[in-house]
Amino acid sequence: MLKTLLLAAAAVSVSTAAHAALVVDQAQLENDAGIAGLSGAPAGQTFETSASNIAGGGFFLANTIGTDLSFIIGLWDGSTQLASGGVTLADNEPQWAEAFWTPVMATTGVTYRLTIDLDGATYAGVAGTLSDSYAFGTYFAGDTELAQFDATFRTYTQTAAIPEPSTWALMIGGFGLAGAALRRRPQVSPATA
Repeated sequence: MLKTLLLAAAAVSVSTAAHAALVVDQAQLENDAGIAGLSGAPAGQTFETSASNIAGGGFFLANTIGTDLSFIIGLWDGSTQLASGGVTLADNEPQWAEAFWTPVMATTGVTYRLTIDLDGATYAGVAGTLSDSYAFGTYFAGDTELAQFDATFRTYTQTAAIPEPSTWALMIGGFGLAGAALRRRPQVSPATA
């Protein structure tokens, strides 16, 4: 009976998934200017991560032109592309263009590049600030870094899985059942010689 109860509790607790969460790692959220128009070469923002992985990123676009509003967001380490993802926007309104990918291992303090490139859209205005408020990187267009500008951007990291409350409840209940079963077991006296 005890084995059956323990196996059932273990099976149910394993079937209840613990989900990893995506959280913002780096961000520059000031949006006081349209800092550049994206119409040919990719543009983006350099940044230093403070996390052990990078699972996505994006830019705030002030305006877009075209009927196919699709873009590619890329993650680079120097000239090596580490990841990329596509995003298609629903309309020409100002909004975030973000893509997510399988988390890529990252090193704290290393400078990475987050890029945005047209993949169907005719034009996009990248929002940002002229005050150089992000201390760990700068905006770039093509091969030109514009140190006085910062794009409105954010990157994501994937955190470790955290068990859901139902998983904890099942586990605690299983321990309680196991403890109750052990208490009800008849006491065996040691044989005396």
